[in-house]
Amino acid sequence: MKTLIGSVLVIGCVVLVRPASGQENKEHDCARGKRMQNVSLTWRPTEEIALPDVIAIPPGSAGLATVRIEIKALTDTRQNPQRIGENREDVSNGGCVYPVIAHNDIVVWTTDRFRYLMQRLGLGVVEGEGDVVISGELRQFFVTETHTYAGEIGLKIDVTSTTGKALWSGLVTGSNGHWGKSYKLENYEETLSDALIDAVKNLTADQGFFRAISVKD
Repeated sequence: MKTLIGSVLVIGCVVLVRPASGQENKEHDCARGKRMQNVSLTWRPTEEIALPDVIAIPPGSAGLATVRIEIKALTDTRQNPQRIGENREDVSNGGCVYPVIAHNDIVVWTTDRFRYLMQRLGLGVVEGEGDVVISGELRQFFVTETHTYAGEIGLKIDVTSTTGKALWSGLVTGSNGHWGKSYKLENYEETLSDALIDAVKNLTADQGFFRAISVKD
């Protein structure tokens, strides 16, 4: 655009300003010490596990401890199995995300703790062949830290008879939140442990699931 003002020719133009290199706020992993890059996850619950207050015992139930429940190893369907959490406090200031990377096999850890919690509920969990079989998938297992720790666990659970007959199938989630010191492993462990307890509580509160594991086929 050209504008003549007196004897002065003014040429209008648009100036595009690009941020200097390194100033973009694109998210990327950053290092904040090596202690969170190869962690061995420890069971660290702050809550107790108990059956929900209202449970209707199904007609024909053989009782909680008399039905033998076999729990098979879960399968892992997560895209990044070893990444179990991240600190996002600096995302708005430089784009830094600080990951938490597990050393141990998380699906093995989750299966073991799932079996443990089911036993704590008084259910007849057995090592070998049972009257019913529980299997499933680990679909979510993650803690997002901003100003607090927010954990989410997602499971797909299938219950079958020993002959393979489908008895029940469903999705179950568990969540938990914690306050704590920034980027601290113990806080991630507490959050994930309590989120798994919440998932098992939600699972056993489902009447369809409870009937499937309580009645011999």
